[in-house]
Formats: sequence, C-alpha cells, structure tokens
Amino acid sequence: MSTIDLAYGKGSISLDMDPSVADWTSIRPRFEAAMADPESGFRDAVANPIASEPLAGLIEPSDHVAVVTSDGTRPVPNRQLIPWILDALPVPNEQVTVILGTGTHRPNNETEIEKMFGADVVDRVSIVNHDAFDANSNVKLGQISTGTDAYLDRTYVEADKRIVVGFIEPHFFAGFSGGAKGVAPGVAGIDTILRLHRADLIGNENSTWGVLDGNPIQTEIAEIVAMCPPDFMVNVTLNGEKEISGYYLGDYVTAHLAGCDAAKHTAMQSVDRPFPVVVTSNSGFP
Repeated sequence: MSTIDLAYGKGSISLDMDPSVADWTSIRPRFEAAMADPESGFRDAVANPIASEPLAGLIEPSDHVAVVTSDGTRPVPNRQLIPWILDALPVPNEQVTVILGTGTHRPNNETEIEKMFGADVVDRVSIVNHDAFDANSNVKLGQISTGTDAYLDRTYVEADKRIVVGFIEPHFFAGFSGGAKGVAPGVAGIDTILRLHRADLIGNENSTWGVLDGNPIQTEIAEIVAMCPPDFMVNVTLNGEKEISGYYLGDYVTAHLAGCDAAKHTAMQSVDRPFPVVVTSNSGFP
C-alpha cells in the first residue's frame, strides 16, 4: 500500500492507495525547480521583455501608473514582485496605484493586504480593492461583438500606463490563468463578469483546461481587454511550493502565450485512458 498527500486548505489530506481495493494511478505535474535568484531573474526579464520595450522605456516620469494584481485568493508572489516592479518604475511612489483584482470577491482587509505585500509596500504606494458592484467605480468602454458590455475599473482605465501582474496555470474553463484574464474579469464590472461566466460559455467544449484557441471565454476577454489594454505584463509560473519557476514579461498577449506553453508542458499530463473515478483537490490555499 502506498500513501499520497493531496494539498487541501493550509494542510493536506492523506489517501491510502490499497491495490486490493482499486487499480490506482497517481498523476502528478512535472514541477520546475525554483529560480536560484528570482530577483536577478526579474531584473533581466524586465530589461529584456517579450515583444515589448523594457518597462522603464514605456513609462514617462509624469505618468500615473495602475498596477493590477490578484487578490489573496491567488498565489501570486506579490510580496516579491510588487517591490521589484516599483523599483523598476521611473515615477514617484505617489503616482502609482496598486489595484487588487477582486472580481466578485470580497475586499481584502488591511491585515490581508499587509500580509500579501509587506509593510514597506503598504507605506510606499496606494493599494485599493477593485469594486465590481459600484457603478461609479467602473467605466463602460463599449460593447463587444457578442453583446457583452465592457465595464472596467475606473482607476485602471484613467491611468496613463497600466501593468497587469499574475501567474499562469491551467484553468478549468478559461484554458489558462494570467494574461488578459487579470483585467477581465479581474477588474471588470459585475455585468461584464456575469456575462463572462454565463452557462453557454462555460458549457462550450472548448472552454476547458489548456485551450485558448477557439475558447469563447478567451475570445470575449480578448475583445474586452483590447478596448483598454495593459501596457506591460508581469506573469510568472510557480512550482509545487509556489516558488517562482519562470518569468513571462512584456506584451500581454505574446508573453502570456509563451508562459502558457511552458505551463502546459509541466502542469498538464497526458493519460492513456479515461478514469471512472478521479480524486483530486484544488492544490490547497490560496
């Protein structure tokens, strides 16, 4: 008999796999090793981005910059990335606003924000929760081809320059996380978010793990975000310990595709047959 631990919450659940009970098969991701020096790796990636000018060359000293990142429900390494991004920006801290892409989640409280970013970042810049439910906090940019109204966060829209931060992993109906998804639904208005989660989209056969091409959810996200795109993207891949294993910085479309390709070859595993029963978890907190 062998035992396998499934990450669950802040701990794990142990399963005893008795071969006399069932023909067990264990399927695990091929996690990459953590980067030996993630800060040095970031400096190299931000100076040599994918399909983009270096970040410093995109930002004017007078620009007000919006940095969108995930809230506390996602394992984005904000405590590392945000200070490095701030150090790379040629603008005063007073001209930077960090927006937590809460989607429809509740706001993060002060304790959670300090845990996510550290006291130094909290003292350096303004950090705000996106509010999908407040009409005045969102701007209607227009309507996309399917009839979805595109509402995005006002602070994001009105910034001179916009940066989206996130991490890339397979997603069960959007194909992959990261990229434009950090903007919509991340900082979208409630009407837009609900449209992106409607039954006919999620039920589409192409709305599944690892599929971007032909995925109707990604198609709608792309149309919405193209109305007010980020000027720069900072995305990472993570290993099993949620350590940075790769950087994908630059153009939010091209760099994201590169990250998705890397994630597909590590996080996703092929199987030789379907299984009648699958026991899994959502990889633990967060």
